[in-house]
Amino acid sequence: MLHARRFSLEGSFDALSRDDVAARLRACGAHVTLGAEHGPGHLVERLEVGEQTSHDEPAVLALLGRGLSMNDRLVRLRAALHEPERDTAWRAMCEILELWPRDSGLEDGLRYALDHTRGWGASPCAAPSAWIARALDGEREPRLALARSVSLEGQRRDAHRVGSLLDQLGGRVSSLSLADMGQNERLEGVAMLVARRPRLNGLRELDLRYTDFSDPAALLCSVATHLATLERVDARWTSLTGVGRDMMLRSGRLEALRDVAFTAYGSSLPGRPAPINLPTSEPT
Repeated sequence: MLHARRFSLEGSFDALSRDDVAARLRACGAHVTLGAEHGPGHLVERLEVGEQTSHDEPAVLALLGRGLSMNDRLVRLRAALHEPERDTAWRAMCEILELWPRDSGLEDGLRYALDHTRGWGASPCAAPSAWIARALDGEREPRLALARSVSLEGQRRDAHRVGSLLDQLGGRVSSLSLADMGQNERLEGVAMLVARRPRLNGLRELDLRYTDFSDPAALLCSVATHLATLERVDARWTSLTGVGRDMMLRSGRLEALRDVAFTAYGSSLPGRPAPINLPTSEPT
């Protein structure tokens, strides 16, 4: 694939813009060097890949995943997903899907990839940053349906943007990180974003470090029935106290929860405390 390869781009093409091709190559993990432009908005006519040099526009487009038939794309996807190492297979699959136009059978490719990766865990199935960025910019990103692990750590976006992305996720996601994104005035309560989205019904790990997570927020999560699969919450460096921690562990709704990490001082019981009665209504 294109990971870690170096590209030298010079000259001009008509089919794709210079910036478009550079962005596509970088999205695949390649190192890109742009030469002088020859004409407004046009790309290079020479593409170097290692020791190979191509002056043929169709060949360059094929390398970039453009101009391929749907069958060609499926053959490439099938080969990538049968790599012996899942890390390698996932990265290769993401590169192929990133360059797959939506109007050229992308949905068929996604269905094939979904079926093949159905039994894979959160690692290595992490959503690439390019998919996350497009979703945070308000775009519908169908490739996110494949991800089992999504990290928004450090993303300084408002609640509407983050909520829009979370709405595109579903029960396939088992690991979600909202770390370091809730202590800003544009984002109102990371717990609310999760507690009010019943489609996130497959979460096992939730990372809330450096956010506004607190005891009242813990109560909201404690009555959210779709979080019944949640096993671990990392709430270090938040306002959560031992009271909120024990509230979550005692909840009859969070049946799978066994670990709530926190750094605030407060009462904390060893192991899993006995259940207590919590409000029956879910957050609306």
